Amino acid sequence: MAAHQAHVRTYSIDFEMPKGSESAGEKFNADAALAKTTAAFYGTEHKTVTVSLDDIRNAIIPACKGVGEPAANATAVTQYLLSKKVREDGTVVVLGGDGGDELFGGYPRHRIITGAHLYQKLPTILQRLGGKIYPQLGKLSIPFPVPIHMQLMADKEDRLSKFLSTNLNITKTVTDFLTQKYMTVPQGAHPLDTFMSVDRRTWLADECFIRSDYASMAHGVELRVPLVDIDVVAYADTIPVWKKTLPHDGKRILKQTYQKHLPSHLYGQPKRGWLSPAAKWFRDPVIGDLARNVFSSAYYDGLDGLFDWNSIQKLLAEHNSQGGYHLYPLWNILVLQIWAREHNVTY
Repeated sequence: MAAHQAHVRTYSIDFEMPKGSESAGEKFNADAALAKTTAAFYGTEHKTVTVSLDDIRNAIIPACKGVGEPAANATAVTQYLLSKKVREDGTVVVLGGDGGDELFGGYPRHRIITGAHLYQKLPTILQRLGGKIYPQLGKLSIPFPVPIHMQLMADKEDRLSKFLSTNLNITKTVTDFLTQKYMTVPQGAHPLDTFMSVDRRTWLADECFIRSDYASMAHGVELRVPLVDIDVVAYADTIPVWKKTLPHDGKRILKQTYQKHLPSHLYGQPKRGWLSPAAKWFRDPVIGDLARNVFSSAYYDGLDGLFDWNSIQKLLAEHNSQGGYHLYPLWNILVLQIWAREHNVTY
């Protein structure tokens, strides 16, 4: 963009950290610092949007309730606020990077799949020996495609059943769902190709796009995603797996192709997701009170047949006292309860 148009605007986000969590700011604001340096390299008009705790406190409910289906990722709130600030700045069309990982093998799970494929080519006796010496290697022996996909992407039913008031048979439901998805992909392809095909028709479509579309359109910002242009997707499908991902390196072809166009400080950076300090947010007194209120029949009783609110309150208390880390179930339930009340969804 900078090569073809003057006055390119770029935006990134950093966070005000809750009291007592300031030392974690470097982790969550690393991308903002990197974006600022990169923007200077290209000479863009760059703005770092600082999200305050007050911003988060005021945005959680509107960011969760308005979307057409629940978006159970704390980054939805961050993206909602960033879109708001971008629109206030007078920018109405932006480019985003959704799809790069899913098409070119950028996630750690893609490297794991590649490693598992190679590991399972070893003689069974060597696999068993490796699993005994390094128990983590045993996970690389999980069969393709559905069982290993479940291992990487689905939570364990015994963990979820602790705060449900009914038996949902989650494992069977998710297994059946993934089995249907894998039935629609070409057979005989490399396991990573089949995994990524299902990954982008589940995670990319049902998580990333849902979140990005609502967060941007809620403020009248049109987010365009050039990496999932139909021609780019078709071309990505023709690229051999080894050019995309190896067990120690992801998105290889993108990094190699654009190396001469990108500043050297980007190379050697660790893979980071777009992280939000949501685990810390729950420990903020105001947000903690909001969560305790939402996790109750008094807030909305339509999901009483699904959740055991006493168990969820205990889970929240344990998380906030740092007796355990329960971000994902807590955030998922928070989003679902807020969304269900807004849309009068019952169970």
